[in-house]
Order: sequence, then structure tokens, then C-alpha cells
Amino acid sequence: MANFVLSIFNVIWSGMGIVLGMWALIYDQANWWVSVVSVVWTYTSIVVFTAAVAGEIVAVSAETVFQNPYVPAIFSPTLTDMRLVGSMAILSLFVYLATGIGALVLAQIALMHFQNPNKWNLYVADYYKKRVLYYAFWIVTSGIAQLILGIYALERFGNGPYNQPLTAAFYVVTWPEATVFIGLLQLGLGIYSYYLGVNSSADGQFYKEHRVVYQSLTLFTFLAVVSIQLMMQLAPTNIPGFAQSCLYIALAIAMPWLIEKANSAPSEISKDYYSLTGAVAPSGDSEKMPGPESQEMPTTEALV
Repeated sequence: MANFVLSIFNVIWSGMGIVLGMWALIYDQANWWVSVVSVVWTYTSIVVFTAAVAGEIVAVSAETVFQNPYVPAIFSPTLTDMRLVGSMAILSLFVYLATGIGALVLAQIALMHFQNPNKWNLYVADYYKKRVLYYAFWIVTSGIAQLILGIYALERFGNGPYNQPLTAAFYVVTWPEATVFIGLLQLGLGIYSYYLGVNSSADGQFYKEHRVVYQSLTLFTFLAVVSIQLMMQLAPTNIPGFAQSCLYIALAIAMPWLIEKANSAPSEISKDYYSLTGAVAPSGDSEKMPGPESQEMPTTEALV
């Protein structure tokens, strides 16, 4: 039932984002209040994830391992086994909540701010730098969680493949060796992203030396997650992996894009920055965005 509700919400969130983006980009028409409603509606997804986290906490807090959802009975699990794997399940939910929903709402908030005459100039290099550090933190967290899960499974239950996998929400362990590998890969990518984020600048000089290596590592990590974490690990099970791949692709796309912006966006944005001709848009009613009244704004033709 929870999956069904989440699917309905996903269709509505995505549909609203597509319509608003198309309306602003193609027709140069947008409404600040509609964008606010879209952002608030997307944030309601937190309720669904909160319910999922609450369910995991209840399962982890159980005083018996009978029919626990994490470690199959063939492993003769203990309470320690159940609680460690369950804790990684809770951590995985936080990772995908913070990155999946965060990436979805990122563009909606950007459009909303652009339509506000007092906030359209927020998106400078320092803004994107902060977002890079935010996503880098969650990639590192995901890597650490999978490392702990994989190493514990190897030590406690032996090498894979397991006839019945360990299930920690978004992390499924059929081959613990693969879980360790993905954990190391994500940990390395997260640390590298943090390093590039800290050294980001509007001129992008430092990043230019690392661009090819970083983008190659990002692509390799994405392919590894899809082929190993979402295909090889799930192949022997009846667990659907499509929803997980949709959530992870947001993180895979958001991080390299944010790093590019952190190293290419100006340190300050002038009023003619978004104009195709370099001129400030006329202040007539036909060019005016609906929303809070204040100073003159640029057009949305080159919104980024």
C-alpha cells in the first residue's frame, strides 16, 4: 500500500515539474504562487518516507527475530544481526530521501526563486558549492553504510551468493563482496566530490584539471550501481529494482551538474545575466512575472 501511495505521489510531483518547466521555458510564462504550491506538494513526500522510517524503527526495536524483515531464518539470525542490518536500512532511507527528493525539488525551488524579484540572483557559484558539499556528504554516508553492511555480512554469514539475500530497504545483499565494492566506490566518489567542492571557484581553474577524471569516475560509479547494486544483487530475488534506479539517477546526475555550476556560475549575477542580448528586459506588463512585487527582473529565456 505504501508503494502504491508513493507511486501516485511521484506521478503528481513529476507531472507538476514537467508542466511548470515547459511553461516557463517554452512559453516564458510562470506564476510564483503556482511554483510555491509545487514545492510544498513535493515536500509532502517526506511524509511517505517518514512512515517508511517509522516502520523500520518498529521492526528494529522488536525483541524477537521471528519473521524479521532483514535477515532470513536460514542464517539463524540474532538480535544483533537484525538490528545492525535494520540500522543500515534506516540509513539507506535517509540517503535516498535527502538525495532523491532533494534533487527533485532543487529545480522547482530554483524556478520559484527566479520568479521572486528579491531572490532571482541567489544562484551564484557559492550557492552551488554548498549544494555540492551537501550531496557529497550523503554519497559518503551511503558508501559507509554499504561498507559496514557488506563487511558484517562477510564476517557473519560468509561469502556470497546467498540463496536468500539480506534486505536493508534500498540495500539488498546477495553478494556481500559486491556490497563492499560499491561501498568503497561511493565512499571514494563522495570524498573526491567534497574535495572538488571545497576547492570550487567561479573561474573553475582548479576543477579543469580534474574534470575528465571526475566525470569518468561518476559515470563508472553510476554504471556499477546499476549493474551490480541494482541488477546483480537483485537478480536472484523478486524485488523490483526500477524504483531504486530512478531514485539513484537523481544523485548521479545532480552531483556532476552541481560541480559544473559551482565552477562556471559567476560570483555575482547582474540583471542582464539571463538575457540573450545582454540587455535588461523591458519593464512593461507583458514581461513582468506574477509574484511578489519588487525590483525589475530578467526574463526566463536562459534560466539555469
